Amino acid sequence: MTAAASFLVGKVMGSFRFRRSVTLAPGIRLNVNKRSVGLSAGVRGARASVNSDGRSTRSVGIPGTGLYYRSQTSPRRRAARSSSAGGFWGLLGVLILIGLFIAYWEYAIPISIAGAVLIGVLISRNKRRASEAHEAWLKQQEEHEAWLKAPPPPLPLPGRFTQNWIAANVPYLHPGQVPTLIEELRSRGWSDTEIERRVEPYLPRETGLGEANPATS
Repeated sequence: MTAAASFLVGKVMGSFRFRRSVTLAPGIRLNVNKRSVGLSAGVRGARASVNSDGRSTRSVGIPGTGLYYRSQTSPRRRAARSSSAGGFWGLLGVLILIGLFIAYWEYAIPISIAGAVLIGVLISRNKRRASEAHEAWLKQQEEHEAWLKAPPPPLPLPGRFTQNWIAANVPYLHPGQVPTLIEELRSRGWSDTEIERRVEPYLPRETGLGEANPATS
């Protein structure tokens, strides 16, 4: 291709224009040209548009009067276009949602109200459950404190102290039952070392084999 032909083709292509507008929903149009993709949404008297190259336009007017206000922003540097692409697609999704809401408002409003009511019910139910769980915990703590302050009940002793019996019963002993258990173990030939190794890890937190436990004194 000669230089003259290349110049001619360039002039023809440079003069070529392409633009197509597609209505996605009432009030929402998708605009396509050879350089960018844009989306506009709005109602009579108010419209906003955004372009894939970062340019956005907003206009507000009074229908029938010819009075309107228009503002337009565009990237000043080429580097800003890449950063504006993500914002464009995000705004595109927002505008689509707004357009769908406008187009199907008779369905969107009841659905929104129902969703808000459902969220409120779920929040109220979770708060009620949390309150009930807290009250149950407080009641359990009160009962436990009363049990600790009461005289210790009789301790049923097994014929043979096995590790399974110790693991299943010692953690739930009343603090007043611990001295009885220690004395019984010693009377059956258990050494303090064996008691410390096999029994102490299972003792209730309120007692132990330390200074607070009279069985070790």
